[in-house]
Amino acid sequence: MALSLARTASASTVIAVPGPVGDAANGLPFGGVAAGASLRYQQVYGASAFSPIGQGGLITALGFNIKSGGAFGGPQPPDIQIDFSTTSKPVDGLSTTFAANVGGDDTVVVARGPLGIQNNNPNAPPGFGILVSLTTPFFYNPAAGNLLMDVRYYQLPSGGFPSLYDASNDLGDTVSRVSAFNVVDATGIADTIGLNTAFVVTPVPEPGSGILLLAGLSVLAIFIRPLTLRRSPRN
Repeated sequence: MALSLARTASASTVIAVPGPVGDAANGLPFGGVAAGASLRYQQVYGASAFSPIGQGGLITALGFNIKSGGAFGGPQPPDIQIDFSTTSKPVDGLSTTFAANVGGDDTVVVARGPLGIQNNNPNAPPGFGILVSLTTPFFYNPAAGNLLMDVRYYQLPSGGFPSLYDASNDLGDTVSRVSAFNVVDATGIADTIGLNTAFVVTPVPEPGSGILLLAGLSVLAIFIRPLTLRRSPRN
């Protein structure tokens, strides 16, 4: 029983925000900008979309989709960094000043460098084709605010037609963004579009589950102790 509870507590779940399929296509933030340019991109995800993780959880990977009917191609991002933080800003209410959106728990979750993007990745979350594994997992508690993804694309490569990603462009959904076509810009332009994103999350056990886990371990210890004593060699 204890082992079963432990497995339940550590099982990952996938949360698609606002869902696996959108009604728009967009190249940002992984492409779609003129070669040699750079990009600062922030996207907010509404906390209400993360109700399945209750007390919060550890985000370990992301998933994205190429827009249905669109081609996958273009150069891979050679110099990119992704941060997460918990923001007090609402969806469709991000400040056009990037620094004003960033929360106090700002964390680099994908270290600066090249980002390999493979479509139809067999390890991608269900319903998604692209997997982005975080180099540093991020603990997110939806009770503390909305989730902010902050992308710095330092230099876009030349050559190839950029892929278009599945996105949602609906006022009142759970995503919106602010972006600028220069990574050092302090301000950008806000709108309601956002990439459809899968989050692979290991939830924190509910308090009741934690109590059950401790109880299960206690019961297991009761049975293991006599066995250990019986197997001890005689003096």
